[in-house]
Amino acid sequence: MRHELKIERDHFDKIMSGEKTCEIRLNDRDYKVGDILHLRAIRKDGSYWGIVCDRGISHVLKDFEGLAEGYVALSLR
Repeated sequence: MRHELKIERDHFDKIMSGEKTCEIRLNDRDYKVGDILHLRAIRKDGSYWGIVCDRGISHVLKDFEGLAEGYVALSLR
């Protein structure tokens, strides 16, 4: 499954550089290992920068004491 998601530019840049390899998201899409995140960088006003990247999900952490209910930590590759 491919999920189109908005992401703020500073987080987007860190994912692109490899500095950020995890994303915390509300699990409203039933994320699974092997799914693809199609990330679209946005400005503070919500408009798009016009840059995108795809990252695969390699691990889904849920029901963990440190996460708010309904949220997951997605490991990206």
